[in-house]
Amino acid sequence: MNVRFFLCLLGLLALASCNVEKKYASEFVQKNNLALTAQPSNLILFFPDSLLKTNAKLSKINDFDLLDPDVKAIIMRNQTHLLSLMSDVKFKNEFQNHLVYYLKLKGLNVDIAKNKDATRYKTDSNTFIFKVVQMEAEETATTMRNETYYTDERNSDNSQFLYYEHPVDVLNLNLWYSYQLKDSSKVYYNSFSITDDYKGYFYIDKDRNVKFKYTIGAITSNEIYALAKESAKLSAGYIYDFLMNQYITQKTGYPSSHYYSINKSGKITTDAKGKRFAEVK
Repeated sequence: MNVRFFLCLLGLLALASCNVEKKYASEFVQKNNLALTAQPSNLILFFPDSLLKTNAKLSKINDFDLLDPDVKAIIMRNQTHLLSLMSDVKFKNEFQNHLVYYLKLKGLNVDIAKNKDATRYKTDSNTFIFKVVQMEAEETATTMRNETYYTDERNSDNSQFLYYEHPVDVLNLNLWYSYQLKDSSKVYYNSFSITDDYKGYFYIDKDRNVKFKYTIGAITSNEIYALAKESAKLSAGYIYDFLMNQYITQKTGYPSSHYYSINKSGKITTDAKGKRFAEVK
């Protein structure tokens, strides 16, 4: 009986804790609803001075750094398909401007600060400091694979497993963030990607031979800048959810038992489905 009572008590305490946390999550949402308040949360945003561009394909070439400079230049030119399509400044500005736009759309009062002025800003109950520490456009490649199990209708003993692999280009936007606490800071990471538009399939020709056909739509410069915009939109949601959870912790005095987020319909949920930052330990 005592054990059962203890378990019931734990359940009631957990439920009460969850209700309190959800109450503060709702309070954060209402606080930043411009139709309801004139004092939204302040978000001080810092951005890096430049965009880091990396070609990860080159790191997979044995002894690349030891090659003759002219040979390295030829390999870099042949292996760099995406980074050469983009303007560093335009890509960075597309991300920065859209991130600020979507954060303001969520009701936050956003102020862009310069890195040299970092010591001027302090956190308080209504002010959050968030830094985009580094932005990296990383060109790399992956392999797309199609598989099939083929059995010859004319000879059932003639069965074989077939596969086809083809490399495709990938562009990653890797982002590192720093969240300023009162006496320390924590670093977080997330990443967004686009790939070549690859389609492939096996078919049987008129002579009953198995063939493979594929098409590749290479990533365009427009798609590269669209990556910056879409990443900014998603990151704004991640930042908003993150700040909401920090607000809950400020109010309760302890880390929340769930990670709260806002779903597409605008409702508070504890089902973030991985749509959040990863903390860098």
